[in-house]
Amino acid sequence: MTYDITKPTAPTMPNLGKGTECIKILLSQASKDMHEPLVPMFFPSLGAHISGAEFQYPDLTWKEMCGLMANLVADSGCNKGQLSYLVDAICHDFSEHDEAELKKLVEWQKQGTPWLQIPYYDRSGRLTGVQNRNLIRGALPRFRFPSGSKCGIYNLPVLNLLKPGEPLFITEGCSDCWAMLSAGHKAIAIPSATLLTKQDIEMLSSLPSQPGGDGGGYHMFPDRDAPGERLFLQLQKVLPTLQHHQLPPDCKDFSDYYLTHLRKPP
Repeated sequence: MTYDITKPTAPTMPNLGKGTECIKILLSQASKDMHEPLVPMFFPSLGAHISGAEFQYPDLTWKEMCGLMANLVADSGCNKGQLSYLVDAICHDFSEHDEAELKKLVEWQKQGTPWLQIPYYDRSGRLTGVQNRNLIRGALPRFRFPSGSKCGIYNLPVLNLLKPGEPLFITEGCSDCWAMLSAGHKAIAIPSATLLTKQDIEMLSSLPSQPGGDGGGYHMFPDRDAPGERLFLQLQKVLPTLQHHQLPPDCKDFSDYYLTHLRKPP
């Protein structure tokens, strides 16, 4: 379909062919005079249901073609009276999920569960997600993630602060990262030994072989368990110069090591 923007009239609505049956069903619930303006408004809401469909950017990274944010775009057209309830029908699964999550949140709040909110930012400092950590030892769930949060590698903005010759430490979990920062080192964290995603690997692969230039390098104190060692081996495939540092036998992770060996008494 071509459209001459110099003309004052809008293009004629295209005929809906094979594969657009859902659009026809939606239009059957609206008056005929609203068919033309409603059709383009349906697609953001429908597109919000697409997941796992990716395309390659010029920088060779893979990104999802659309997501839940598209639903917000469709909502901007709600001044069209007949659109609102049709968008609600398209996105009823989102609404049901949100209601269920809200009920869980209310129940957790009734229990008086204290949560630590941990923000995740991308390298440019843009907030990408929030991780809620249960502060009651042994309580479940241990972590909660608000809908839409993407919690990949933690503390990425620190990469922009590396000085020449300064090493970068990679830890498992935010608490180990905080301990490493408290010890005076620049550090990032993988949320969990089992949560190294494809996007995280792509980001790590784009890092220079020697952070901070000559004299720097990547360093890691793996947790003293099998998952910690597996995570180190995974990361070493992406960062061949990653150096392994062994924790003492009495320390299960770097946080433990910092508290028992490095922290200065008050």
